[in-house]
Amino acid sequence: QVWGPSSSQDDRTPTKRVVDALQDFSEHILYIEEILPPDLLKSIIGNMDIFLGTRMHSNIFALSQGVPTIAIAYQPKTQGIMRMLGLNHWIIDIQDIEEQPLTDLLIELWDNRNSVRDQINSALFPILTEAARPGAIVASDFQEIHQKADESRANSRR
Repeated sequence: QVWGPSSSQDDRTPTKRVVDALQDFSEHILYIEEILPPDLLKSIIGNMDIFLGTRMHSNIFALSQGVPTIAIAYQPKTQGIMRMLGLNHWIIDIQDIEEQPLTDLLIELWDNRNSVRDQINSALFPILTEAARPGAIVASDFQEIHQKADESRANSRR
């Protein structure tokens, strides 16, 4: 998700360490090092069965595609997004990460991925519907103003 400018701010550095540690599973891992445009990154994430993320926007990409997600929270906004969708169980505070509890949670998410996907999609529908309202209101107002202007021009020609 993030590519620098320094190595301490580059997500590829810790990701590469994780990939190297999972050599037994290398045939199941696709490590992408190049910088991708957001729409392509979102599409790739949308094809995953489950997602484990620390960056809020990568978690949003996954959730918006209905991908069951465990969010490692290092800021309150990540917790807020997960709670808004009723996904409190799938949040881990970055200060609380330990190997076995994280592994157990990943296994639990894998085992429940279909029901979690359904939960995400159910929670997203009203949010997306509500998010579309401002655009519809602006379009309606624009149409009304445009129609009144046309009527005014027509009346002034008479």
